[in-house]
Amino acid sequence: SYIYIYIYIYIYITFSVTSVTYLCLFPIVKLGELGKGAGKGGGGGGSVREAGGAFGKRQAAEEEMYFKRKEQEQLASLRQHHKEEIDHHKKEIERIQQEISRHEGKIRKLEKND
Repeated sequence: SYIYIYIYIYIYITFSVTSVTYLCLFPIVKLGELGKGAGKGGGGGGSVREAGGAFGKRQAAEEEMYFKRKEQEQLASLRQHHKEEIDHHKKEIERIQQEISRHEGKIRKLEKND
């Protein structure tokens, strides 16, 4: 069985007020079964992994779990970032609406004086 290794690239594009974050997944390389040992598609990931066998497979599984947890943490962080951006923009909208109301009040006051 083959697995794909993906690299996560965050591209930050900064505009005048906000930053937009894109999460892109790119397939990088196709490997054999991890933990099978050096020369068998498992690669040389240290002495335990090079030896192959049950310990090599266990180490490969632990590494995959580590990266899966890291990915989940990054996605949670990204979700939180977007929620904070939404809250910020809602507050900005409210502030601008108050400014509009203030200016409309000034215009009404000036029209009464005419």
